[in-house]
Amino acid sequence: MLSYYPGLSAERFNKKFQMILGSSSPRRYEILHDEMDFRDIEVRKPNFPEKLDKSKYINRPLEYVKDTAGFKAEEMMEYLEKEEQKPPKKGLPNKIEKVDEINKVKVVICADTIVIDPNNKIYEKPITESAQLEMLETFCYKFDKPIRVATAVNIIIWENSEKNMNSAFCKVTELHFDKNIPKTLIEEYVRSGAGLQAAGGFNIQDLNGTIIKKVQRDDDYYNVMGLPILPTYEKIFVLIKLFFQMYPIAQDCKQEDDERY
Repeated sequence: MLSYYPGLSAERFNKKFQMILGSSSPRRYEILHDEMDFRDIEVRKPNFPEKLDKSKYINRPLEYVKDTAGFKAEEMMEYLEKEEQKPPKKGLPNKIEKVDEINKVKVVICADTIVIDPNNKIYEKPITESAQLEMLETFCYKFDKPIRVATAVNIIIWENSEKNMNSAFCKVTELHFDKNIPKTLIEEYVRSGAGLQAAGGFNIQDLNGTIIKKVQRDDDYYNVMGLPILPTYEKIFVLIKLFFQMYPIAQDCKQEDDERY
């Protein structure tokens, strides 16, 4: 999909930029790698515990997910700054850089996903099967209105501690669960072990067409998985363009005009 952007190819992007995913989510990695064509991805999990006080976010679930993603991004920036300050070992690059990536600008993606019921209650990872079963039964049987899935994304463009910028957005998708689904199918899904480490206790790729009847729009499918493709693409390349407008010598100031972003 990188080819949809004029003058940009996966080869050109990988030559000039290093992609860092600030998340251990295998689904986000798959989206970046398999669907968005970013091949050389470094994965670094932020240590942020994702346990903000929900009592401070009553009826403000979107602020909750935005703040969580924002704190992850802040941690990643602190990490990059600390790595920058480390004296490189003789003949070797710093920890976060491979030999051919020393001069690359970093593109860092941090995200967080939550599920929200019609009463604005926030659901994250259930951790236990009993909590997962309760969540899924709630989504299927308790409400007539759709359940919302919100993913907040923070994108950082980083050359060094003086030349960097970031941008954030939040995407919301409505899901309609099947109110007529037999409870035994929900219990079977829970026993399978799937969805236990996902917000709301489900992976849409496992449930679409069964427990989940309808997704708001087709292009929101990946938002439910953990990273909305189109808005993420747009933000990355708009931010890259702004970055090189603000810091015209951030990379090689002698590069040809048709290689500028």
